[in-house]
Amino acid sequence: MENTNLESQLRQLSKNRLPLWHEFPDFELYMDQLVSLGNRYLKNLQGTEITASMVNSYVKKGLMHRPNKKKYDTANVAELVVISLLKAIYSLETIKKGLQSVAKNTKTDES
Repeated sequence: MENTNLESQLRQLSKNRLPLWHEFPDFELYMDQLVSLGNRYLKNLQGTEITASMVNSYVKKGLMHRPNKKKYDTANVAELVVISLLKAIYSLETIKKGLQSVAKNTKTDES
């Protein structure tokens, strides 16, 4: 019975996938839209839902860049997804250092 349940859970998990960069919205979002979208992306991958308080905390601690006039961009969506997934394993300080290192060593189309 346990094997059947585990197999079923593994099949369900394998159906999940995170969006690619070009699948993120290419327009700015307000906080409630960002939270809703993040929760939709991570629905079956984590136990707790993202809240506006969490997002505010991530911005305040420097894990996410600040919104522009209360609007969040594509990079904010990506940051939120990455932070939400990694926080189950790493401390927020470790995640911050990792994100800073990746950002420093990654070239974008604009650079």
